[in-house]
Amino acid sequence: MTIDKLNQNIAEALNIPLEDLVWKLDQAKFKADLVLVLAPLLSKYHLGIKELQNSLIEVLEDYSDDLSYNFVGAYLNIQLKLEVQINLLIEKLRQANGLGLEYGQAPAKGQLAIVDFIGLNIAKPFSVGHLRPTVQGWAIIQILRNAGYQVIGDNHLGDWGTPFGMWVYAYLHWGSKEAIEKRGVYELNDLYIKFRQALKKKPELIEEAKLILRKLENGDPKVKELYDWFYQLSVKDMDQMLSTLGVKADQTIGESFYQDRANRMVEELLQSGVARKGDGGAVIVELDDQGIETPIMLKKSDGSNLYSTSDLATIDYRLEHWHPDRIIYVVSTEQSFHFNQLFALAKKLGLDQAKLIHAGFGNIDEITDGKRAKISSRKGVILLKDLISQVLEYTKQQFSNDQLSDQDYSKIAIGAIKFADLAQHRKTSILYDFDKMFALNGYSSVYLQYTVVRLRSLINKAGIDTSIKDLSKLDQNAKSVVVELSRFGQVLEDSANELLPHRVSEYLYGLAKEANRLYEHSRVLSEDNLELKRAKLKLFGLSAQVITRGLELLGIEVPDRM
Repeated sequence: MTIDKLNQNIAEALNIPLEDLVWKLDQAKFKADLVLVLAPLLSKYHLGIKELQNSLIEVLEDYSDDLSYNFVGAYLNIQLKLEVQINLLIEKLRQANGLGLEYGQAPAKGQLAIVDFIGLNIAKPFSVGHLRPTVQGWAIIQILRNAGYQVIGDNHLGDWGTPFGMWVYAYLHWGSKEAIEKRGVYELNDLYIKFRQALKKKPELIEEAKLILRKLENGDPKVKELYDWFYQLSVKDMDQMLSTLGVKADQTIGESFYQDRANRMVEELLQSGVARKGDGGAVIVELDDQGIETPIMLKKSDGSNLYSTSDLATIDYRLEHWHPDRIIYVVSTEQSFHFNQLFALAKKLGLDQAKLIHAGFGNIDEITDGKRAKISSRKGVILLKDLISQVLEYTKQQFSNDQLSDQDYSKIAIGAIKFADLAQHRKTSILYDFDKMFALNGYSSVYLQYTVVRLRSLINKAGIDTSIKDLSKLDQNAKSVVVELSRFGQVLEDSANELLPHRVSEYLYGLAKEANRLYEHSRVLSEDNLELKRAKLKLFGLSAQVITRGLELLGIEVPDRM
């Protein structure tokens, strides 16, 4: 039997489209290999539960040699026999190989997605606060590519605005070329803090910063020289941090690039009457016709642009130059209203050829006075390089082993940092709890990495050929691993559709648990039945391969040793 054939037979018996059949494949959640959700069918087609069940029973009885089933509430639970599960897995592996794809990889869709991620501000060091858009964004990019999308990862730099004037003012009054050449972006950050402190005593300094920005806009050569210098220092530090994280943007285009386009668009909107000047001279656009009562502001009363201005120009540019099918913004959920307004404005202006999506994420928390709360910038910015150093030191304490290389330690440490972010729904706030991050038997990257290293070691010790295609000799103990392996492609597809990397994390943990359970109860190396031994080793090899691939999509590497 095949799932497609079963699906088709059920659809024909019920006289409904195939797409109306909603299957769930989460064995751990539903305690079944396949689960058909009946509630949508009952409501859409006005069927009685008994009538629907009887129609399904007529179909299922023809498959009695391949499966068993039962009804639980508005669900049909199906258990497939082991030989059926094995054949389904082998067929999926064969199909992927025939298409020249990795197992779990989808063919090209012919669609382009742009992922707006990272979003670092120049003249500021890479802080822990920049981790989530970077880590989540990179995982989404990788998962979309695996799902067949062409993807452009665009690092939308914050390289414009009044803060730049603050840096220049601070450098000219309190800075030195020697200090900046020595400490780079970290010295610039200290100068920015110094300006903010001085601003509390002399609020008029903000006008000095705005004046410097206007000089830059007008092409002042001295200010432009400082801008270019600060930009280069910032990008150098950023690239080093991204390299450490194993992340690479396809494009790095800052807000400054879009300023002329933004100003031109605002002027056109004013001339057409779509935009108007509100009280005080600010430029706004009403969004009542889009269901949003609050107007969106495109220029402040002093004539300066806002995020909304450059974001609108960015959409216009991306549609004109790249013609994407989707534009995905990996930005904090705190900006949800901004994106609601922005997307509504884009629709109002006819800039809706691509689907605009805000893939928001939650905060990074800390424990203060025994209470969990969002990290406070008032206590100072936590630099990414400092977090990495702390986690790396902790890694070396936990895995004190002369055989581990520096690369091994780095893969474990960086993996732990990333997985702490990717282990749960991206909208959930996260906490860097080192004990949980390094739990060898818990929901952690360390557990997944250890599982792969363990399985690879077992296969190497066995020293026999595992390049077999026949898994028919597997016993019932192996069924849960076979079932989990069969789900890989569907999990990756669901993760791509929902833009939820944690779906992959949860799946890998479930597979690792089942593979370890089988490992601990199998005694493979002492198995007398050679065919069963080879089949189980093949299954362990597939498990290691799938976990490694899943971790790669999350941006996590597996060390050689642990």
